[in-house]
Amino acid sequence: MESSFRKNHTKILAGKDVLEQLCDECLLLGNKALIVFSENRIKQIGLYARVISLLNIRGIAHITYECLNTENLIEEQQKAVKLAKDNVAELIIAIGNDELTCFAKIIAHGFYTNVEQINENEVLESITALPIINIKSDSDENFENKNIDLHNFYAEIKPATLFTDFEY
Repeated sequence: MESSFRKNHTKILAGKDVLEQLCDECLLLGNKALIVFSENRIKQIGLYARVISLLNIRGIAHITYECLNTENLIEEQQKAVKLAKDNVAELIIAIGNDELTCFAKIIAHGFYTNVEQINENEVLESITALPIINIKSDSDENFENKNIDLHNFYAEIKPATLFTDFEY
C-alpha cells in the first residue's frame, strides 16, 4: 500500500491499554507488516512479544528486522529495504526511540526508491513511502545515527499512528 505523507498528520494514541488498538490501526494500512527495532531491551521487557502476539491473534502477516549494526546504518538500511521488498510489506511497525523512527522512515522511503542514491542534502518535494506505525519506546538508547540529520531530511514522512505513554 503506497502512501504519500505530505498531507497526513500522525494519529497519537496514548494510555494504559492503548496497544490493544494496534491491529485496528494496522488493518487500516495493510495486511503485512515489517517490524523494525534495534534494542534487545525491547525483547527483554516483552514489548516485542506483545506486538507479535497481537498481530498473530488478528492474522496480520509480519516479518521482523532487528538492526544489529548501528555503526553501518547504510548496510542495515539496504538489508531492511530488501527484506521489505522481498516480502511485499505493506506497512512498517517501528518499535523504539526517535532515531529508530528515522531509520524506519528511510526504509519506508527506500521501498520505492534506491537507498544508495538518496542524498541527504536534496530537498524532497514529494515523498512516497510505506506507512509507518510507531511504538515509542525510550529504552532504545543505543540507537543513534550521528552521520546525517535524518530528522530534517525525512521530516515530510509522518508516522500514520504513534503509540505512546502505554504501560507495559
